[in-house]
Amino acid sequence: MADERMSENGAQTNFGCLLEELKALRSSQDRLADCISGSGAHEADPHSPFEAGWAAHREPVDDVGKAVLRLQKARAKLADGLSELQSTRGHHDNIRAAISSELRQATSRIRADGETIWRGSQPSS
Repeated sequence: MADERMSENGAQTNFGCLLEELKALRSSQDRLADCISGSGAHEADPHSPFEAGWAAHREPVDDVGKAVLRLQKARAKLADGLSELQSTRGHHDNIRAAISSELRQATSRIRADGETIWRGSQPSS
């Protein structure tokens, strides 16, 4: 049981990392879209690297190349994480089925106990 918890915690940790990678991926996509469209939406972001004079010493092609590389790395990490989740799905399905079975048994026992108590509290005719 402890091994199952550890593997579930590991899966949750990996899933958390995947979510962070997904957020970074979306942020990069948004910045790329802003740069390509020239919308200037990135200028409203106080944490954006797009400050006055920033573009003067950088080549846009280099920045796009770096962003694309980051996107490719994030995509590969997401694919690996999804593959790992898929490979452990059977194990998680078995855990879910065992829990469901235990809950059904407990519910059945509670109902039976409740009926016994209810019958015992009825006045005799």
